[in-house]
Amino acid sequence: MLNRYHWLNKYIFLGFYNIPFIFELRTIIDWTYAKSALDVYQWIKLSQIQADLYKAKCNNLFYMKKKVGAPLPSWYRYLLGIFLMFLILALSLGPMFLFSSFDIFGDYNPVQGVTIQLSLVVDKTPQKLFETSSILIKEDRLTEAQYNLMQFDDAYETRNYERNQIQYIIMNDYSQEKWSVSPKVIDDLVLNLEHSKNLSQQELQNRIKVEMRYLFTRSYPKSALSPIGNQTLTVNANVVDNFIDALKMDCSNTSAAPQAIPIGGFQPIVALGQHLNVEKLQYRLFQQESNDDPLEKTILLKYDCLEQWTVTSTSKNDNEKILQKQILQEFEGSIDNREGLSFFLLSRKTLPSIINFPLVTFYISIIYVIAKLFRSGLVPVTAATFVNDSPFPEDVLMLCETIALYRLKGRLADEEELFFLLIDVMRSPQVLKAICGDSTKTAEKQLVQE
Repeated sequence: MLNRYHWLNKYIFLGFYNIPFIFELRTIIDWTYAKSALDVYQWIKLSQIQADLYKAKCNNLFYMKKKVGAPLPSWYRYLLGIFLMFLILALSLGPMFLFSSFDIFGDYNPVQGVTIQLSLVVDKTPQKLFETSSILIKEDRLTEAQYNLMQFDDAYETRNYERNQIQYIIMNDYSQEKWSVSPKVIDDLVLNLEHSKNLSQQELQNRIKVEMRYLFTRSYPKSALSPIGNQTLTVNANVVDNFIDALKMDCSNTSAAPQAIPIGGFQPIVALGQHLNVEKLQYRLFQQESNDDPLEKTILLKYDCLEQWTVTSTSKNDNEKILQKQILQEFEGSIDNREGLSFFLLSRKTLPSIINFPLVTFYISIIYVIAKLFRSGLVPVTAATFVNDSPFPEDVLMLCETIALYRLKGRLADEEELFFLLIDVMRSPQVLKAICGDSTKTAEKQLVQE
C-alpha cells in the first residue's frame, strides 16, 4: 500500500487504517514475531509516524502541483460545498424531523389490547370499581370517509397523522372482576360520601375523585401493559348523591333497577407516544355549531346487587354517533349488544429499534459522536501542521523503512539508534522542515521546479 504516492493507494491505506483495531493488530503481530530492541509502544509509535508522513505526502501532492493562483473549478466548489452544508444540516436538524410526526422511517404501532380501570378515590384512597380488558370492536384503520367525517384532517394537531395511526375502540360494558368488598367497607364509603355532600365544589373535587386509568398492549415496547395515565372525571354533589343511592340500594328487592350514576368529563381522545393538546383537539373535533364549549362525553356507571359495575359512554356529537352506528352495523349479528366506553386512540409511529431513543439521548449518544468524528476528519489539528503539511517527507519515510530493515537483519543496536534519531527529528519542527522542505509556494519557484 505504501509503495506509491497515488490517490488510489492513499484511499486504500485510509480504509485499512480506519478499520477498528486492524492497524494496531498488524503492528503488534509484526513486533511479536520478530526480534527487536524496541518495545511494543515504540514500535506502534514508529508505525504511526510512518503512517502520518505517508498521508502527508499523498495529501500535499495536489497542493504542490496546483498552479499558484489558479481558481478551483466552480463545479467542485458547488458540489463539495453543498454536500457538506446538506450533511451538517441533516445531522443537526434531521433528528428533529425523525422524531416528529413527519418521520417516514417509523412503523405503525397500533394498540393490540386495552385495559380500563375505574376507581372511586376518597381522601386519596382508591377503591377500584371497574376493570375490563374485553374489547367489543377495535377499528384499527378508519376508512377515508370515516376519517373525513371526524375532521381529523382539518385539525391542526392531527393533520399530519395518517388514518393508520387513528383507532376507534368500543369496549364491552361489563367489568371482568367482581366488586367483592365487605359491608363494612361499603358503610365507610357511604359515610365519607355523606360527609362530603355539603363541601364547596372545590373542596369536594379535592376530596372525592373518579379516576379512569388506561393500560395498553402494543408491539413496542414489548411489555405486558404500558400505563398511559389517568383521566379525572367531573365530580359534583349530584354524582355524590348518586353514589350514595347506589351503595345503599336495597338488594332484597329483586325487581329494583341498577342505580345509574352519570359522570361528565370523559375525554374521548387518548394520545399515545406524543404530546398533543388533547383538550384543544377535542374542542376542534367535537364542538357543536350551537355551543362553543368543548364537548366532553358522559359516562354512565351502574351498580347492581350482583357485585357488578357496568360502564357506558354517551356522546352528543352527531359525527361520532354516525361513525359508531356505521361500525356497529358492520359487526351486526357477530357481537353482543354490550357497548361500553368508546374512544379514539392516536398513536405515533415507532422508530426502528436501533434508533428508538428519546430525542436528547439520540443527540448525545449518536449525533454528538458523529459530530466529533466529522470534525476530526474535516478540521485539521493545527498542532500537527508541521507533520501533516510536510511537502517532501520521503527521506524521513526512508529512515522508518531502514529501522524495519535493520530489525529484519538482526542489527538491533542500529535499529534502536536510528529509532531515537527519528524521534529527535520528529521532536524538532525546524529539523523536520529542513529535511522535508518548506511549504512556501510561488510562481517563480514552480517555474524553476518545472
